[in-house]
Amino acid sequence: MLKRYAAATSLGMLLLLVSGVLVTTTGSAAGCGNAWPFCDGDWSSLATWIEVNHRLVTGVLGLMVASLSILAWRAHREDRDVRWMAGASVFLLLLQSWLGAAAVMWGSTPAVLATHFGVSLAAFGAVFLLGVRLDQLEGRHACLRGPVSPAFHRAVWGALALTMLVVYAGAYLRHTHTGLACLGWPLCGETPIPPPGTPAFLGLVHRLLAGLLLLVVAYAGHLARRLRHERPDLFAGSVTALGLLVAQALSGALVIATRSSIAANVLHSALLIGFAASLLYLGLQITPLPAPRRQEAPQVGPAAPSQH
Repeated sequence: MLKRYAAATSLGMLLLLVSGVLVTTTGSAAGCGNAWPFCDGDWSSLATWIEVNHRLVTGVLGLMVASLSILAWRAHREDRDVRWMAGASVFLLLLQSWLGAAAVMWGSTPAVLATHFGVSLAAFGAVFLLGVRLDQLEGRHACLRGPVSPAFHRAVWGALALTMLVVYAGAYLRHTHTGLACLGWPLCGETPIPPPGTPAFLGLVHRLLAGLLLLVVAYAGHLARRLRHERPDLFAGSVTALGLLVAQALSGALVIATRSSIAANVLHSALLIGFAASLLYLGLQITPLPAPRRQEAPQVGPAAPSQH
């Protein structure tokens, strides 16, 4: 039952991220004015309803994440992974909510708003990994986890680091409304390489980083192919990550082709979230299982003096 609740919470976090993208893409962030958590907007405006919906989803997910973390900690407090993931889930969701509230009440820069999306993605990742770990602890199948070759290890963690850069650059372009500065795909149309320091150049850097990420993930998939019998979890995770990343890159071209339509932006972000989840799964699977928590032996009091 607990692992099903974790799966439902992970799905809810996915919907929360997508609703956040919808708020940004439609320009609905100011739909409630400067009021938070209540709304001081125009209830006849679609922007107000989109923002209110996002806040309601955030509130419900806050309660779900908090209750999931408490239940998981109580059921498996001896497991190091559960303790860390439960704590990270609550902390990151609170940080995400605080950044969102601060942006509404006091305003914020595009850099901070891009960080807000990164923190939101990290919060989703913590909840997702908590669900995976609960499934490993409560599932019927044997848990395949442990270190692999150094090359595969570097590829997975290198891909995670590159993903952070790609996500931040993409979120920054969205919040500065310069995603269409680099028209054409994969290069920038009539000016394939725009001057450094321009919004179009940042768009090109975003695409180049995404291309490098694609190469790293493809290399990880090549290494995992050799392990498909010994570690089918890594093979399946690598194939899934590569497929989602290719689809996500193509959806980026769709964003350009449709002049940043709402549907294309939501699809682009949803595929990114799925890719990040598959990559985090690989990172968990190449991490050795935590050693059982040692229980302290009961202290033995001083021996009573013998009676003679």
